[in-house]
Amino acid sequence: MDLETRDKRDKIEIDILGRIFARSRLRERLETLSAFPQGRFAGTAANRAARAYIQEEFKKAGLVNVRSEPFAYTGWERGPAWVELPSGRVNAIGLPGTPPAANISAELVDLGPAGLAEFETNASRIKGRFVLASSAPITEGKRDLHRNEKFCRAAAAGAAGFLYTRHLPGLLEETGSIGWDRRSARGAIPAAGLTFEAGERLRKTARDTPALAVRLSIESRFVDTQGGFPIGELPGKPGASRVVIVGGHFDGHDISPAAVDNGTGIAFVMELADLFAPYQGIFPVALRFMGFDAEEMGLLGSKAYVDRLARDGQIDSVAAVFNIDCPIGQKHERIGLSGHAELAPLVSEVAARDPESIQIEMKVSPASDHFPFAAAGIPALYQCGGGGDPKRGRGVAHTAADTFDKINFSRAKPALATAASILLRLAAADPFPGRRYTPAEVQKTLAGDTEEALKAQKEWPF
Repeated sequence: MDLETRDKRDKIEIDILGRIFARSRLRERLETLSAFPQGRFAGTAANRAARAYIQEEFKKAGLVNVRSEPFAYTGWERGPAWVELPSGRVNAIGLPGTPPAANISAELVDLGPAGLAEFETNASRIKGRFVLASSAPITEGKRDLHRNEKFCRAAAAGAAGFLYTRHLPGLLEETGSIGWDRRSARGAIPAAGLTFEAGERLRKTARDTPALAVRLSIESRFVDTQGGFPIGELPGKPGASRVVIVGGHFDGHDISPAAVDNGTGIAFVMELADLFAPYQGIFPVALRFMGFDAEEMGLLGSKAYVDRLARDGQIDSVAAVFNIDCPIGQKHERIGLSGHAELAPLVSEVAARDPESIQIEMKVSPASDHFPFAAAGIPALYQCGGGGDPKRGRGVAHTAADTFDKINFSRAKPALATAASILLRLAAADPFPGRRYTPAEVQKTLAGDTEEALKAQKEWPF
């Protein structure tokens, strides 16, 4: 069988979509992934066990050359953290990448949502103080800042520490790594996460007694460790020399089961492996199914993988990457093209069958595993959920409430169908519509807000 006619591709699509709704193991896989302790956090035994589970699922699907490819990085381990006020101790959590803090004393400066305007207005007040920054997204006016950018701007301004408070009530700290580089997350100053309620207590302290110093303590340590990518291959037809990579990160944060972020994404990857495995030797490209490790530590796994492709002279063999990160939306799914307009017709064909369920984005989003590929010029698509209230920010992601019951199963299979249809078009396209961008073209896709954000985080790739 070949794909000389669209009719043959459509027959494959009907088969794949039918199996999604008739025989999917998505719920079972998500239950298994959610049961691993510590959210499959990078460097833990649970992370290694999850990697082995994914490899075994790839083997069961019938993929070939199933393996784990190792990479080295600097990991991080947490201990207790707290802020000491005159009225008593406030519990906190260290943000991954924070150095330890031994009872450090400083005054507070409250930057609210810590957008560009707040940093500009308070520039002279930050040095030597603890910056109090909320996770509240900025939905109007100037652009919203990622947590790591808020941290990096605070550190660059001379802050003594960074206190990241959740903007939603409910006694939940919001975690997330800080101080990214190519091989580690290693912050220049201590950083801790606090609940909304603890944050309000600190803000009241800052208002009532602005000159009052508080004390920050964090126990943590950095460890040299080894991660790994679970990988399985679906060969293309004879002579196929290029590969489409479909992946999602399997690590999560250690304070939760990490069911949504990103149990859903790596479960989709395993489902797609099952769905496409019967079509070995059919497509003009090979398909590589893989799990990215240490995404929550600053995309360390995908950075290492792209570096390896470049070092081994294999980067031009990658036709495209399709990254699946929190792919189930509340009302619709978002498909990003990372500036590769030539891929828009391919995705638009899928979107046309249900326009209200798929939103296409041209922008480059730098905070997930497609970005290192996009920075190298490779066509990089991503699927993530959409349709939630933007004022809620991450919702339950990165909190202890990222549990199995939070998965929106009413949209799970339609979202998986979207991913399968997009992957089928990437696999079947001949000639392939995407091309690798030159460094100058990549810089053009990043110009403006994304460039500014990357430079503030010392993540600018040029």
